[in-house]
Amino acid sequence: SRGWEILNGSYEDVEYHIPMTMIRSLERTTRDRTIVTLKNGQELVLEDETDVSDDNAGVIVVSGSEPGYLEWDEVARIEFE
Repeated sequence: SRGWEILNGSYEDVEYHIPMTMIRSLERTTRDRTIVTLKNGQELVLEDETDVSDDNAGVIVVSGSEPGYLEWDEVARIEFE
């Protein structure tokens, strides 16, 4: 979660472009919807964009010395430090 990485999503005709450094967690609730919890505690329900729907190919997880890859349909929740 670098400062230049942006999560894109929309809800009720409002587009969001959120720097990953502001995000505490992501939780998939349906195929096309993700709850984004910001570090300030605010929750947003985002949908309709590749980053938060089943159109997402997956995420790279860096933990320890070897990065790993998870397909988006394998992700239920991601928490950031």
